[in-house]
Formats: sequence, C-alpha cells, structure tokens
Amino acid sequence: MSNFVLSFKCIWPMAENMYHPIDINNWDRRDLYEHFSRLKFPHFAVAAYIDVTRLLEYKRREGLTFYLSLIYLTTEVLNGIDNFRQATTVERPLFFNPLPLP
Repeated sequence: MSNFVLSFKCIWPMAENMYHPIDINNWDRRDLYEHFSRLKFPHFAVAAYIDVTRLLEYKRREGLTFYLSLIYLTTEVLNGIDNFRQATTVERPLFFNPLPLP
C-alpha cells in the first residue's frame, strides 16, 4: 500500500519518481508530524481572500478560462513552498517533486 496517498478520503496511485520518503529522524517538522499522527482526524485548513482583478483582466485579454488560469497559478506558487509538497501515506511521510508545468 506504499504507492498510495490518503488525502480528503481519496486514494490514487503514484509513480515512484513523483516523491521521495522523508527521513523522520532528521526532519525539522518531526514534532508536528508526531503530534498530528496521534490525532483521530488530523487536518488543517487554509483560507484567504485574494484580489483576482488582474487575473480576470489578463484571462479576458488572452482568451483563457478563469479556472485553468487559477489552477496553473496555484500550482506554480505551491511548487515553490516545500511544506505544501508533503503528504503522509499509511506508512510514512513523503516529499513530492514539483509538478511539471508547461
């Protein structure tokens, strides 16, 4: 089962070149991992208001869809933040490689 990630109650297969295991003993987030691992329903949420006026203007000018533009930009930003590229399988935490973007 080590080739599956649990997230939002969904399970999907992953290619092994997408990630590498995190060495828990030398991980600077070990304390947080151990804390959340003990919880019955470990989760957190992030919410923010974002002014998308310039994105709307750009997508109209370029003939793009808002949804695809937002997904692209979100992926680009999250690729640059290491902590958002981590997940936990049943067995261990993983660090994901950045998603390739065109």
